[in-house]
Amino acid sequence: MKRVILHSLLFLLPFLTMAQSEVVKLTAEDDKFFEAQLPYLQKWMDEHEIGAVLKAEKLVTFLDKNTVTVYLRINYQNSDSAAIAYDNLKANFAKMNTLSLETSIFNKTAQLLEIPANQLMVNILSKDEESKDVRISLVGDKIEAKNVGTRAVTSKIDVKVPLRKPIIPASNQKKFKKPTPPTAADLQKAKELEEAYMQTVLKKIRQESEKYFTAPNKGGKFTYLGIRDGALRFEVSDIQREIFRDKGSWAPYEMITFTVACVKDKEDIKVEFTIDAKKGASFPWKPRVSAFIPIDDDKEGKYKMEMYAYIYGAMIERWLENLN
Repeated sequence: MKRVILHSLLFLLPFLTMAQSEVVKLTAEDDKFFEAQLPYLQKWMDEHEIGAVLKAEKLVTFLDKNTVTVYLRINYQNSDSAAIAYDNLKANFAKMNTLSLETSIFNKTAQLLEIPANQLMVNILSKDEESKDVRISLVGDKIEAKNVGTRAVTSKIDVKVPLRKPIIPASNQKKFKKPTPPTAADLQKAKELEEAYMQTVLKKIRQESEKYFTAPNKGGKFTYLGIRDGALRFEVSDIQREIFRDKGSWAPYEMITFTVACVKDKEDIKVEFTIDAKKGASFPWKPRVSAFIPIDDDKEGKYKMEMYAYIYGAMIERWLENLN
């Protein structure tokens, strides 16, 4: 019997902070805000074993184009060593995460800078070269990493919930006779049924999340960011006491970004979700103006994020219990 396994990946990703078709006009004041986010990006990379190889070096805001380019540098002395180190980093990251290293970095950067993904580019440089080795950008509805240099740079929660198992039809099956093995067409049909069910799971999670966060007792603003690289992304703002649930007369406003993906793992379907969040003062979030800071920037925030992952995981489990 197949089953869905829920995983919360607390460090990821964030995500794209507003409707991607929107173009936001950037100002000199925004540039100051962007610069202040680089230490948070470096801290995130350090905490997730990326920072030993990559350093957040600088960013450039192109006000005439309303775009931002962030430059990361591979921390090795020559391009050959840098390429090998980067290849190893990507391979090790892929063993532990559903989304790629480049997608994860890009999403985290967009979330910190509070800009649409189509206004961001991340360039990864070798230490001894000014030419860009890897350029990460949004192309259509997919985040793409393109090699452009002279040398190609090459805490979880498990919850079992019911999953409908696709039926593989047996070819030429006759009564009292052992069925023949499934054909290629049978296997393709089963794959299509499974993929369709994964989309049903994501649709259910989106619908129930929107219903939950916009309920009168929550009053949050729900922004659907779309399906990108197979993952559902949405953002919740104008909300209080979701992560900081302590009783009292005051609680900070929160801006929370979710990414939810269904992944096939042998005979199981894994539902992996990621949470990233910022907090502010006594007023709702406004991009690049509210001066919100990452919730997990200190020990208390990390603890509350971990506890909230269990809470949201339990909600997903409940929503999927009777899914048809």
